[in-house]
Amino acid sequence: MEKPTRIGELEVLSVLGEGGMGKVYLARDAGLQREVAVKTLLPSLLNDSLMRERFLREARALARVKSETVVTVHAVGEDNVVGPYVVMERLVGEDVLARLHREQTLPVAEVLEIGISCAQGLADVHAAELLHRDVKPANLFRLTNGRVVLTDFGLAKVLPGTASSIASIAEGAEGAGATGATGAPGSSAGVPDPQLTKPNVVVGTPAYLAPELARGQAASTGSDLYALGATLFHLLTGGPPFTGDTPLDVLSRAVVDIAPRVSGRREDVPTDLDILVASLLEKDPSIRPSSASLVGARLEAIAAALAGVDTSAKATPTLHSTPSSKLSGPREATGAAISDSEEVSGRTATMGSFGGQASASPPGSPGPMVVPPSTGAGGDPTRNVKTASLTVMMTDIAGYTERTGRQSREEAARWLSLHDTLLQPVFRAFGGKIVKTIGDAFLVVFTSPTDAVLCGMAIQDRLWFHNQAADTAGRADDRIDVRVAISAGEVRVRGILGMGGDVFGEAVNLAARLEGKAAAGEVVFSDAVYSTMNHVEVKSTIRGTEQFKGISRPVVVYVVDRVKVSAEAEEAGGAPYGNRPLPARPGLEAVVDVVGRASLREGARAGQALQGAVQSMPARLQAMSPTVRGAVAAVAVLLCGVVLMALLAGSGRRGRIEKGEAAVVQAEIEAIKAEARSVDDRLELGLALYAQDDRAKKARAWELWSALVAEGVTDAEILKAAFVDIEDRQGKDAADVLGAWPADIDAALRAKLSESWWPRHHALNALEARKSATDDDRETVGLQDVTSSDCASRRFGVLLLKRGGHTEAAERAVAKLKNELPSNLCMAFDLKAAEDAIAKRRKKI
Repeated sequence: MEKPTRIGELEVLSVLGEGGMGKVYLARDAGLQREVAVKTLLPSLLNDSLMRERFLREARALARVKSETVVTVHAVGEDNVVGPYVVMERLVGEDVLARLHREQTLPVAEVLEIGISCAQGLADVHAAELLHRDVKPANLFRLTNGRVVLTDFGLAKVLPGTASSIASIAEGAEGAGATGATGAPGSSAGVPDPQLTKPNVVVGTPAYLAPELARGQAASTGSDLYALGATLFHLLTGGPPFTGDTPLDVLSRAVVDIAPRVSGRREDVPTDLDILVASLLEKDPSIRPSSASLVGARLEAIAAALAGVDTSAKATPTLHSTPSSKLSGPREATGAAISDSEEVSGRTATMGSFGGQASASPPGSPGPMVVPPSTGAGGDPTRNVKTASLTVMMTDIAGYTERTGRQSREEAARWLSLHDTLLQPVFRAFGGKIVKTIGDAFLVVFTSPTDAVLCGMAIQDRLWFHNQAADTAGRADDRIDVRVAISAGEVRVRGILGMGGDVFGEAVNLAARLEGKAAAGEVVFSDAVYSTMNHVEVKSTIRGTEQFKGISRPVVVYVVDRVKVSAEAEEAGGAPYGNRPLPARPGLEAVVDVVGRASLREGARAGQALQGAVQSMPARLQAMSPTVRGAVAAVAVLLCGVVLMALLAGSGRRGRIEKGEAAVVQAEIEAIKAEARSVDDRLELGLALYAQDDRAKKARAWELWSALVAEGVTDAEILKAAFVDIEDRQGKDAADVLGAWPADIDAALRAKLSESWWPRHHALNALEARKSATDDDRETVGLQDVTSSDCASRRFGVLLLKRGGHTEAAERAVAKLKNELPSNLCMAFDLKAAEDAIAKRRKKI
């Protein structure tokens, strides 16, 4: 079709660009005396109802968004010749991809500028209850005046669960995917994108598509933020984080491989920017920053630091400051931790969360902001992610689903608890850190590959003895048959392992895949384990070479050789791996189990259990002479004494919490009726809850501790936790406990008054609650507040000076604010009152 002369009431001047879906014309709006861009469908698509719906999706989506950094829609219409059309602002300039084609990479300052604009655009898009779903360099357009806008909303979608005015848009268009690059509306040329998705495959562009979308999960604001991270990575390094020969290769790598770091490809990138991009590219959406507003604020702070602007008052770090009004965005719901819960047993494996928390702003500030929980220095969660070479073990129960399917809920819970009790001490004995439990499975990491394999062998030996006893006692339903699989390699570690942390990467994925190659009672491991372990201690055989789904290379699989024992030795209690790894003899296994689980407060009960264990020794031992039997009993008592000595060195409940057994200790104490719990029980339940690094559990810990402190109970661990937590904006509970603390801690609280916003204000609130706060304290905090970057925070400082200011320094601070009144209008009526109050106190002095 030739270029039309008119589209609706608009005069067509020229063709600006053409893509796989439509054309963009330059037109003149005579009524408003301005040039506009008009986007239309290609003639070949006019009879395709699906394409018409997609076309209208973009128009209606764009019309909802009012933002300086998103292309503006003026009108939508229908023309007899060209069909449906969209009238948009004319954008004169070029898209960012065209710039990259010429220059490969962009200066860091320019990348930050583009990133800030894109984050602002996404914040406004998300505020309009929409997802963009195709953020990439080709859809970022820089105008000749320097403004950067987000374009091309052909894949936009209403946020799940929102009642939107465009919810009636046919969702069937989603399955079509993108068929070509439309080019930025109003651009001088449509830039085709060779990486564009193919029909009926995925919705979005593979190089920038979040891993969860590649796995078929729903889009979210987090998937848009991943695309922003991939875009920033491309601008900084000259290419997206993952590439491949085909779109499927790209998607596979995005799902399986750990994203490379920008700093590994470019040296002049600020550390904070490198960390931010890495956090945007996390596999788990809950670990990414919680909102586009937060990302924009962090980019602004990095840009300011790069330009040499002092942002210390505003961004210590930006996560703890109120972002500029243009980046405030909507208040978001609390981000939840991703967890896998086993309904039968009630065990929950928290895989971790940096999800945002909607929380109150500093007193007097204009509105809330969304921040992730503070988990590292300065509260930046990405600082708590590191790389390590570890050995990874996965265990699960063979036949678990079939067994629990025919058991009652109570029976299944008891059986699973028995499984945990048998395995957990063995993990600890070989230096294993339990990362998480998922149903019947354990994920455990070791620093030594040899110890990991020995641990697997010890597990199978221990379960062999357990199953023998169950069969002898006629308790076949107590049998537990486990598969053990072990891999090794570089993994990403988040948090503290054994204390709520997590690991992820190819080694973890491989361990899960290897588990399917193990039979009940076996220990299998990868070639990476074999190449680094001590072969003298472990004999093994090659089972074969496998190509596992999601693993980038063929893997040689090994299986640990079982020992050959005589029939007599078997009858005497021979184990499949010779019982060599465990520090006990056959028949004394029960003694080790009982004592190993004992705490200091369970010493008496351990002794009773020890006696029962000795009495239940195998018949062969019972048939021995009294002298031999006495010697065996002596060995058992000696072993008990050794273990109890270890307990005295700190292996009670608190020691177990420190070793990563917080969830187990929690379950043990919660099994005691609430009215029967001692003070120590309540204290240690709080410690177990607090150690699991879960916001809801921490809140329960503070509730327990607050009640104890009100009863006059003190404990050094509570005090230590309180002084840690008042560093965070969520530290009100800790401040309340400090405010009620029975002992004198005023000096320690005053030491916090010269720190950043949250610790100094929580400390002052605690001093006020203790009725220990003085005018000196209030003035100390107020003088710092009045130097803050936002008016609301400065006003809070003025109110503190009004309450306690009494020196010349306070007088000068208020006078300075009065001289800068245009910047301090929010406190115009407070300055005179503060000035008078300070003068009155000084006169008294």
